[in-house]
Amino acid sequence: MNWHKLSIISGKELLSFSRDRRTLCALLVFPVLVTPGFVYMFRLALHNPKVAPMLVSGLFECLPIFFLSLVGHIAFEITAGEKERGTMETTLTLFATRTELVLGKYCAVVTANLIVAAIVLFFLLISLLSAALVSSTPVTWSGFSLIGFKAGLSYLTSVTYFAIVYPAILMLIGLFARSMKEAFSYLGPIMLLSILSTIAPLYGIGLSPLTLLVPGLNCLLLVQQYFNSSVDWMDWMILFCTGIVYAFACLKGAIFLIKRDAVLNRT
Repeated sequence: MNWHKLSIISGKELLSFSRDRRTLCALLVFPVLVTPGFVYMFRLALHNPKVAPMLVSGLFECLPIFFLSLVGHIAFEITAGEKERGTMETTLTLFATRTELVLGKYCAVVTANLIVAAIVLFFLLISLLSAALVSSTPVTWSGFSLIGFKAGLSYLTSVTYFAIVYPAILMLIGLFARSMKEAFSYLGPIMLLSILSTIAPLYGIGLSPLTLLVPGLNCLLLVQQYFNSSVDWMDWMILFCTGIVYAFACLKGAIFLIKRDAVLNRT
C-alpha cells in the first residue's frame, strides 16, 4: 500500500470539498442555527446539575444524524456523483490502483468528518461559555466539569465510531448506486434506523451482547449507559472491534465494485 498516493488522493478530494459552497454552508450554517438551542441546553444544565447528563446525552444522540447527512453528501459526491457526471472513467486512469483510490477517498471522507466534529465542538464550547455568561454563572473549571469528563469522552467516542463506520457504508452505497438520487434514496432508511436508535431506550432496549453488535445503536446505548452509570471496558473494546469489522467489510465491498466495470458503469 502506497501511503503517499493515498495522501495525494485524500488531499485532492478534500480540496474539492473546500471549493464546494454547499459543503461550506452545511459546515457553518447548521452549527450557527442550532447554537441558541445549545445555549439553552447548557443554561439548564448549569442551573440544574441533575439534568445535565440527560441533556448532554440527548445532544450526543442527535449528532449522528447530522454527521450521517453531511458525510452522506460528501461520500456520494465523490462516488455516485462522479459516475453521474461521467468523470469516474477519468479518475480510474490516475496513477493509483483502484484499491488505493477507494481507500484514499475513504480517508478524505473520514478527515472531513473529523473536521466537522472539531467545528461542532468549537460551537459547543462557545455555547457553554455563552450559557454561563447569560446565566451570570462564574466561568470556572467547575462549570465545565459539570458537563465534564464523561461528556468529552462520550463525544470523542461517538465521533470516532461514526467517523470509522459511516464513511465506509456510504462509500459502498455510492459506488453501487447509478446516480446521486439513487444513492440518497438508500440513505433514507439508514437515517430512519439512526432516528429509531435514539428512541430505542424508551422502549426498554438497553445495552446487551446482541445490541452491541448493531452498528449505530451500540454506540448510542453505550454512551447513554456510560452517562447514567458505568460501562465495562470490554464493552468499549467490542464497540470499536465491531466498528472496524463493519468498516473493513464495507470497504472490501466497495473495492470489489470499483474493480468490476460492469457494476461501476451501471445504467
